[in-house]
Amino acid sequence: MRKMNIISGIFQESVRHKIIYLQMWQPAIHFVMNIHQIFQRGMPAAFRLIGATTRQPSEIPPALRSRVVEVFCRPVDPEELTYIAANGAKKGGLPIDKEALQLSAEYSENGRDAVNMVQMAVGLAEAGDKRFIEKGDVRFIIENG
Repeated sequence: MRKMNIISGIFQESVRHKIIYLQMWQPAIHFVMNIHQIFQRGMPAAFRLIGATTRQPSEIPPALRSRVVEVFCRPVDPEELTYIAANGAKKGGLPIDKEALQLSAEYSENGRDAVNMVQMAVGLAEAGDKRFIEKGDVRFIIENG
């Protein structure tokens, strides 16, 4: 049995459903070259190529962008960031006060930022033998990264 790379493996698994899901962890040029190989080997007439990235549109090769429909998601609003941060604190095992949640939401651009900030605050609170996360812990993370 010959070795398959990830993309051809996903291709073979997904062709029967005529939907191909790819994770774009490879540099964009490799992604385009692999797509080219798939088309050279033959592709079903009706298929959907689904990809997701956090890259800016200008970072994606024009040859790829011209062949896709782009869907842009709206930014997460502060209320949603507060909810995400609260869940992060809950998973971290420490309660967090409302002011700390609001501050983390104010300084986060996305859910990942909010969770990372809360996780660092959990570590800071635990290092200080605290039983909850307060606004000062989040402020310290913001100011000292």
